[in-house]
Amino acid sequence: MSISLSHRLQAIADVIPPGSVVVDVGTDHALLPIYLIQSGVAARVIATDIADGPADVARRNVEAHGLSERISVRCGDGLATVGPGEAQTIVIAGMGGATIRDILAGTPSVVGAARRIIVQPMNLAQHARAYFFTHGFRLVTECALTDGGKYYEIIAAEPGEPVEYEGYHADRVALEMAWMFGPQLLRSPNASVRAHVADTVQRWGERYERMKASRRPAVTQQAEALLARRAWLEGWLHNVGDPITASREATGGTECGNNHTGCH
Repeated sequence: MSISLSHRLQAIADVIPPGSVVVDVGTDHALLPIYLIQSGVAARVIATDIADGPADVARRNVEAHGLSERISVRCGDGLATVGPGEAQTIVIAGMGGATIRDILAGTPSVVGAARRIIVQPMNLAQHARAYFFTHGFRLVTECALTDGGKYYEIIAAEPGEPVEYEGYHADRVALEMAWMFGPQLLRSPNASVRAHVADTVQRWGERYERMKASRRPAVTQQAEALLARRAWLEGWLHNVGDPITASREATGGTECGNNHTGCH
C-alpha cells in the first residue's frame, strides 16, 4: 500500500537529495521513511524516536509495508543512535527550534559528517537558523506553507559560508529578523510568509501595548526591543523582499550590506 504525505511532510521529502541515506529523527509512525523508500528517493532510512511506544508503532508500520530491510527503526534520544557518516541527510521535523538546536549541538560528529540537514521547527525557528549560522552551514533552501491552517517552514542547510545573510548585517535587528523569519523567505516571500509576518506585527503591537504600561525597567527594556523588531517588520511589509530598506526605515540609518538573492 502506497503512502501519501501531508503537504508539510511532502515539502520535506521534496528537498531530500535522491539516493542518500536518511535519518528521520522523531519519526512517529515512520510515514516519511516509508514514503522515501516507496518513491525511490532514499537508498535507506534510519527512523528514530525517543520513546518505546512510538518506536514500536513505527516498527510495526515498517514491517506491514515489507520494508524492514531498508528502514532501521531505533529508539533513542535525537541522533544518539546514529553513527558518524552513517547517514548523509538528517531530517528533524515537528519539534521546537530550541530542541532542534540541542539535538544538533549534542551530536557534533554525526552532524559534521552530514551533507544536508533538513529541519521543520514548530516554533522558535531562530534557534535552528542561528545554530546553522554559527556552525558553518548555509541555507540552501527555505520554503513556507500553510497546512491545516498552520504555518510551517522547512529549512535545508549544507556545510558552507552563510552568504544568504548578506544584506541583513545592516543592524542587529535585521539579523535577528532573518534568523526568526528566514533570509530567503524574506527576500522572496509567498502569500503564507506575508500573512505570517503581518500576523506577527499585529501580535507584537498588542503585546507592546500591554508591556509599555509596566514601570519595571526590565519590562520597559523588553518593550523597546519588541518595538524595534516590529518597526523592522513594518518596514519590510512596505518594501517586501528588501531587507536593506526595511532596516533604513526602522532605524533611520543609511548603513547597509550587499544585497544577495538566495535561492528558494
